Parts: sequence; C-alpha cells; structure tokens
Amino acid sequence: MRLGGEAPGLAAAFWVAFHQRAPGYGAMMHLRQVFLDARRGGRAAAKVGAWVVRQIAAMVAFGPGEVRKSALYGLAVDYFEDQTDATYVFTRLVAQLPREAWGALLPVTGPVPWRDKAEFYGACAGEAALYGPLMEALEGSVHGLFGQADLREVGRLVAALPAAACSEKVRAALSGPIKIWVGEVRVAPRRTPPPWRDSFLVGVRVLSTLPGGNGGLKAGSELVARGEVVGVVRHVFVPDDPEIAWRRLQAPEVDAETKLVSLRIEGPKRSLSRLVGSEAELYLPGLRAYLRGQRGATRTPAAVTPPRGELERRLSFLQQVADDFGRRNRG
Repeated sequence: MRLGGEAPGLAAAFWVAFHQRAPGYGAMMHLRQVFLDARRGGRAAAKVGAWVVRQIAAMVAFGPGEVRKSALYGLAVDYFEDQTDATYVFTRLVAQLPREAWGALLPVTGPVPWRDKAEFYGACAGEAALYGPLMEALEGSVHGLFGQADLREVGRLVAALPAAACSEKVRAALSGPIKIWVGEVRVAPRRTPPPWRDSFLVGVRVLSTLPGGNGGLKAGSELVARGEVVGVVRHVFVPDDPEIAWRRLQAPEVDAETKLVSLRIEGPKRSLSRLVGSEAELYLPGLRAYLRGQRGATRTPAAVTPPRGELERRLSFLQQVADDFGRRNRG
C-alpha cells in the first residue's frame, strides 16, 4: 500500500497512526518512503520531512516498548545507514529528545557520521548512567560494517572515562592493526570505468581479527605494507565480476580451493607485485594517528587469533554472499 502523491502530509500521518496501532518495520518502511518523497519535494514537502522526524523522536522518547523498538530499528537500517539523510535526521532527533531518551538512541547511532555525533557522545560520557549505551554506540561505530568512527577521537573519549567503563571490544580496536596475508592482486584494464580506474582488488586471508561479524574489516581502513600506506579500503567483500579482463597477480600458494576475502583498494597501482604473497596490516580509520599519539606507551597485542578455521568460515560465507549477490544482479 502506497499513500502519498499530492498529500504527503496525509500519508505521513496515516503511517504514524498505523505504526502506533501495529508497530513494526513494515509501517516504518512506508513512513520512510514518505520522508524521502518529502525531502525531494519543495518547501511545503520539506516541512513534512521535519514533521516525520518529530514523530520518530516522540516514538523513541515516549512510545510503548514495541513502538520504540521498531522506530529505533528503522532509524538504524534506513535513516542512519543512508549517509544522504543521516546528518539531517540525527541532528534534529538529538535536538528534540529529552536526556532521558539518550540511552535508547545511543546503541543504533553507529552508522552516523562521526563529525555529527562526536559532541553528543562527549555529552553522554559525562553521565555514568550512559556508559553502557555509549559503549554499545562506540562498538557499533568502530566494528559495525557501516559504522563511522575516528579512532583518534574515540581514544580521547575513552581515556576520559573510568577504566572499568570501557568495553573489551573498544579496547581491542584501539590496540593495533589487523594482520592479513595478501594472496592475490587484480588490476582492471586502463579503460575500465570507475571505480576501477583509480583502484584495484586484493584477495586476502585474515590472520588476526577484531570482535564483530566481519572481523574488523571495514571501508575507510588503511592498507599498510612494509611501513607504507598502499591505499584505503573502499569496499569489503567485493563480488566477483567475470566481465572484467583482470590482470591477476597470485601467490604460488593460491589455487582454486583457496578462500580469500576481496577488498577494493583505492590508491596508486605501482609496485603491486611486491604485495603478493606478503603479510600486511589494516588500520581502522584514524588508528595510525591514534597510535602515533601514544608516544611509545605500552600497547596490548594488536588483535586476537580466532579458533582455528572459525574466522575463515565466517569470512568465506560473507564473501560467498557478495559473489552470489553480484551474479544475481548481472543475471
């Protein structure tokens, strides 16, 4: 059912009322579409978008349990993961929510751009009752596949908290890089359209991991080999594209049975052959700057080694999902 057209305000009111009676993602999804239509419209429609945000703020602050739960889920997967609207929605939500509702909002704010939420996180750090939700927010920011964080500022924020308040997952992210082994590099022909014109593909085996379903692999991380930055990860679990005539550089150990995770790296394509068959490191965004700022302070081990075979199975599954998705889209 789709309401909208010439009366976006009526459609928004309908789905808000419907959600109050039958809370769930279905209603939130329709409300999201009304919001998107309003954001693309003129000044009058824009007022409808602002009204939708006020209603979501009311759901989070005062809604019954199921209403609040589905509103928060909708915020996380629709409004915050979409970087086009995350800033607009988040800044207006925070301005309208009473402090008593901050704890409910915090855990779903991982995908919000760091520049927009840093001040809010700092304010939350001043209240002991919010330490738990704040750690959930930082874990989602640092470890979430869509999470947004600057490790330099995360480190400063955590340093101001009592030691017992910091979670082990956040400590692990601040401790050092992820170790990887590069088994393959693929370079597209020069005339291949973006994004491959300025980037290349690496197939890696993860040797150490961080907590989280993706083992700490995420866009924005820096690929470092032999102490030099090779490039920046722009896409994780890249689906295979057999239509590209790749130039492949493979280590002798790689065969048809070798399970590698594909990362798209944005950076210069020089000396790539030196990467193949070597170990390298992935630094989460801002981590190298944070570690430099420690001025030689004692560091904990960079990451943990997962049970034998567990990490390979987990990451191979995610890569397979990406490959299957790519094949279905091409079909």
